[in-house]
Amino acid sequence: MQLTPDDVRVWDRMIRRNLSIPHRRVCVTHRPDLIDFMETVPLDLAKHVPGLCTVKLCAHKTTFPRGTRVLLMDVDCVVTGVLDPLVERDEPFVGWRNPNYVEGGRRGFIQGSMQLFTVGATEFLYDDFDPRVTPGFLNRRFGGGEQCWISERLNTSYPEPGWEWGVPHWTEADGVYGAGRLFNGKMGAGVTSELPENARIVFFPGDRKGTAPETQAQHPWIRRYLA
Repeated sequence: MQLTPDDVRVWDRMIRRNLSIPHRRVCVTHRPDLIDFMETVPLDLAKHVPGLCTVKLCAHKTTFPRGTRVLLMDVDCVVTGVLDPLVERDEPFVGWRNPNYVEGGRRGFIQGSMQLFTVGATEFLYDDFDPRVTPGFLNRRFGGGEQCWISERLNTSYPEPGWEWGVPHWTEADGVYGAGRLFNGKMGAGVTSELPENARIVFFPGDRKGTAPETQAQHPWIRRYLA
C-alpha cells in the first residue's frame, strides 16, 4: 500500500501531539518536492536491495552531528499515547523487540519499525552492509532484511560488552504493539481489534496503513487518534 504526503501529515500531527521533549521532525524521502510542510532529508539508495527494506539503513549514516539522538519511525503507525517515556533513554541503541521472533526462527530479534540511537554509535550498521553480499550471508541464519542485519550485527560485533539478544529494547510492556497482536480471537470474519490500555504506538507492518478504510474497519479505535 503506497504512502502519500497526507499520511506523512497525519504522522506529523500525531508526533507533535504526543512528544513534548524538544525535537525536530524530519522526513526521509526521495520526493522532497511533495513534502513542503516539514524538514526533509534525501533518501540514500546506496544500500537498497530490491524487495527488502535495507534502504532504511541510511538513517544510521552520520547525516546529523555525532551525538545527536534520533528516533527513527515508520510512517505506517498510529500513535495512541504519550511517547516521552519511550525516548527518555540513554542507551546507544534501543529497538523494538520483534513480536514474531522465536529462538531458531527466521525473524531477527529487532523489528526495524522504530529505533532510538545516538548518531555515530551505530554507523557501522550502514557502513558494513554490502547490498551485493550481506543478504546472502544473513540468509544462512535469518531472512536477508534490514531487521536481521541489525539483530545480527548488534549481537556479534557491537563495540560494547554485554550486548546479546537482550539488547535494549521496547516490548508490549512499554506500550509498543504490532496491529496483528491486538485481536481477541482470529482476524477476519468481522472480528475487530481491541486497543490495550497501555498502548502508546501501534505499527501496521506490511501492506497496511492506519489511514486506509479497510484497516480502520478492522481497527475501529484508529479514528480517535488520527484527527
